[in-house]
Amino acid sequence: MRTLPLVSLAIVTGAAVGIGGPLLDASASPLASALGAVLVAGWCYAAVTFCLGMAGTSKLKAATVGTAALLITVVSYYSIKAAQGDFRTVDLSETSGREFFSWGEFASMTLYWCLAALILGPLLSVAGWTARQGAENWRDPAEVIAQKIEDFRLQVRGKPSHAVLDVGRRTAPGSGCGMRR
Repeated sequence: MRTLPLVSLAIVTGAAVGIGGPLLDASASPLASALGAVLVAGWCYAAVTFCLGMAGTSKLKAATVGTAALLITVVSYYSIKAAQGDFRTVDLSETSGREFFSWGEFASMTLYWCLAALILGPLLSVAGWTARQGAENWRDPAEVIAQKIEDFRLQVRGKPSHAVLDVGRRTAPGSGCGMRR
């Protein structure tokens, strides 16, 4: 994909997720609220970055575009949350109970998640780019990691690592699911 359409896609996608998530999440409609909950979930942000990385033509473009989209998403999300009144706090030094905008809380949350985006954005984008380059390049490390996790899990539980699930074997009712040890 050429650079300009990819940058445009990153800007539009980041803004749509960052703005749409909190707006839909605050909606009275159950369907819109559910969609909003999906859009504000961390895995959705990661998926946007990963998919934009898949669209990149090089590692550098993938990392740049994915990270930019993640930053746009974070900034637009917190801007909408601020407009919705999430960063309002009560002045406890006065007895009037007057509310004011907490710039410190807004800035710290936005900065924290922007720093996370700067760290995770390139990693997720390059992972997406690598996944598109060839399944064997992406699948092998994932399979090795999954196998190591499974071996560790089985060692912790005290089960031998040669446990096999025998799906085709018929079992008597109440005798388990067919797991041989």
